Amino acid sequence: MKIVFFGTPPYVLPVLETIHKAFKVRHESPIAAVVTQRPRPSGRKQILTYSEMDHWAHKRAIPKLYTSGDLVEQNIQADIGILAAYGEIIPENVINHFPHG
Repeated sequence: MKIVFFGTPPYVLPVLETIHKAFKVRHESPIAAVVTQRPRPSGRKQILTYSEMDHWAHKRAIPKLYTSGDLVEQNIQADIGILAAYGEIIPENVINHFPHG
């Protein structure tokens, strides 16, 4: 089963990690992609800061996307999408992209 995870805040990282471990098959990640918010300038020096989800996906060489529309445009194949504290309303065409919702 392939999964796309939608989330940004650090407190949803345990959810992503649990899904990753629970559905892993023969060292292959079940996570097809992570959709998270774009990196944003932070602090006084306005340094570009990436989300914890972005770092997590980068370390595991999992595709990371910054809008839900990118998922359909890049034709990422997954069975389901799981959303946990993602700051965007997911359009119907993205929801329909998943065979199992």
